[in-house]
Amino acid sequence: MRLHMTTVFQVKAKTKEHKKRQFGSQDWIWRLLWVPVFAAMMTKTVAAFAASAVCHIPSAVSTLTQDQIDTFSRAAQTSYPYDGYLLALSWSPAYCAKVDNSDRANSDSDFQCTANKFNFVVHGLWPEASDAPSLDEQPAFCKPTAPIAVNTLKAHLCTIPGVGLMHHEWAKHGSCAFSTPEEFLGRIEALRSKLRLPNFSVVADQPLTAGIVRDAFVLANPGLPRNAIMVATDKKNRLQEVRLCYDKAFHFTACQRRGAPDRIAIQVTRFRG
Repeated sequence: MRLHMTTVFQVKAKTKEHKKRQFGSQDWIWRLLWVPVFAAMMTKTVAAFAASAVCHIPSAVSTLTQDQIDTFSRAAQTSYPYDGYLLALSWSPAYCAKVDNSDRANSDSDFQCTANKFNFVVHGLWPEASDAPSLDEQPAFCKPTAPIAVNTLKAHLCTIPGVGLMHHEWAKHGSCAFSTPEEFLGRIEALRSKLRLPNFSVVADQPLTAGIVRDAFVLANPGLPRNAIMVATDKKNRLQEVRLCYDKAFHFTACQRRGAPDRIAIQVTRFRG
């Protein structure tokens, strides 16, 4: 059976069932044919994308007050000891597509969605306990936290795009595995710097599969196992995040949760500004 590549990009989702269609027993043929094409597209666009991916940091950056931090902090949630980490990479256009004009007055949203146009950004680095029976029993809010220094915030703002986001991630997750916010955010930068992130903007609004997203990350990052990649989507199967799993020594390891199955059809949101 001949498999025409263009049909994948022309097909329209006419029903809810079609959006979740599976590609059947020939899926391995589809992936074999499509992945080299995707890799070539990434190679041709990486220079142009890098040139346009300039991060504009505002001249004035303010930290949060202790009262602001206390509004999202809560009692410690440390029932199970962590034995690994999850690096959550958010597809920024998907976040920005949900932010309306009133929300953009929020400094975090304005920085991420108006002042800049990002591809993948870091949501956070989360200590994970494989023995925890539910997400509610993962380590969280392990100790009280204080405002992060402005110089530290500026140093990491283009990777984790929000002052509020950095404070929340440090309070909820970083406090469970790191001594200081500088150590926590520094580790995130170190992990991020070792990754090559595929430019999915070139195929935005086109139907793909979760398996193709995984394959693209594997191609871009030799040594990254497919089972260390979790693909997270919303209820309409639009890409939200790609999450990479590490052991305590920060080596890739199999994820406890796989997220979207390989054959599920998903869409990548285009940045609309």
